[in-house]
Amino acid sequence: MSKEKNDRGIGDNSLEENNLTLYEGAQKVISKIIAGVLEKNLYYDLAKDHHENARVATRVADRHESLSALKECIEWREEPLNILKKFYYASKNNGSLYAHEFKALRDAYGQEVVDHFRKTVREESF
Repeated sequence: MSKEKNDRGIGDNSLEENNLTLYEGAQKVISKIIAGVLEKNLYYDLAKDHHENARVATRVADRHESLSALKECIEWREEPLNILKKFYYASKNNGSLYAHEFKALRDAYGQEVVDHFRKTVREESF
C-alpha cells in the first residue's frame, strides 16, 4: 500500500477530496436520478392493491376508501418526477426557481443532483 492513499489514519472522519472527472460526475448524477425514479416502482405495487380492493369492494364506503388511497399513492409517486421536470425545463430555458424547490429536489434525489442543476438554474429567494 502506498503512503498517499493511506495517510488518513483510523477514526479520521474528514471528507476526502472529491476529484471526479466531468464524465464520472455526470454518471453519478444520472445514477442518483435513476435510483430515485426506480424507488417509486414500489408504490405501483401498492397502487395495484388499492385498485384491486376498490374493484372488488361491495360497500360504497370501502370502494371510496380504496380509491382515495389509490389517488394519494399516485400523487405521492408523481411528485418527485414533477420536481425533476421543473428543473429540466428551467435548465433548458435558462430559468430560475425558488429555494424551496431546490430543497425538494435535494430531499427527493440527493445533493449531487442539486449541485448539477445549480450550474444551469438560478436560485431565487422570496
